[in-house]
Amino acid sequence: MALVVEILGEHRRPMSNLELRAEVQTRMQRAVTKDTMFYVLQRSKAARNGQIVQVSYGRYALAELEASSTALPT
Repeated sequence: MALVVEILGEHRRPMSNLELRAEVQTRMQRAVTKDTMFYVLQRSKAARNGQIVQVSYGRYALAELEASSTALPT
C-alpha cells in the first residue's frame, strides 16, 4: 500500500503499527483491519524489497530514513 510509504515519508520517523493504522484509516475514511496492516508492514512488496523496515517491536520506518539515522559520522 503506497499510502503507508507516503505516511512514513511525511513523518520522517519510526511509527508504531497503531499510529500507522490510525493514519491510514483517517486518510481512507474507512476501517482497516490489523491483518491488512500486518500484510502491508511485513509481507507486501514494499516490505519484501526492504523499503519498509521494522526498527523495533511494532515500529516501522522507511529504510532510507533508518539508514540515514544510523549512519556513522565521517
